Amino acid sequence: MKRINLVFFIICFCVVSCKKEDDKSQKIVHARFSFNFPDTVVVNKYYEGNINFRGDFDTVTTVLNKVINKKGRMIEYSFIKTQVLTNDENNLKKSTKDTMFARSNISIPLFTKFDKLGINYIDGIIKDEVWIDTKEIINGKQEKRIRIISNEFRATHKVFVIREK
Repeated sequence: MKRINLVFFIICFCVVSCKKEDDKSQKIVHARFSFNFPDTVVVNKYYEGNINFRGDFDTVTTVLNKVINKKGRMIEYSFIKTQVLTNDENNLKKSTKDTMFARSNISIPLFTKFDKLGINYIDGIIKDEVWIDTKEIINGKQEKRIRIISNEFRATHKVFVIREK
């Protein structure tokens, strides 16, 4: 009886451990960012700051918004101001109201004002995209192709909005 249990255990273990992993869960994005924006602001007053950023695509090119050596890159931050965070990133993408484009590969500008008192959030998605001109042989002919690679990740900053003293 013990031998049958051992064989059953080994078969179950093999079946479970041989399960194919989902490719989506394997994607790892190496990006570092930090908000350089006040955490306490006055209602209806504009504030300027930035998001300090370092991404994987710095190894491809650090030049933005131009094609140089058949490579181009763009970094954007699309966001909303909200008092309630959502866990659904797809809904967040659909509801973004503002977009800031990086001027350099290390900084995304951020300027905004808040019209609601209390705890607010700047909640959005940073999209780092690189495109590379390539050539591919199709039906015996060499054709120009563009390969586009994107990394997206969520970036949120908590802000406390007060009345002017």
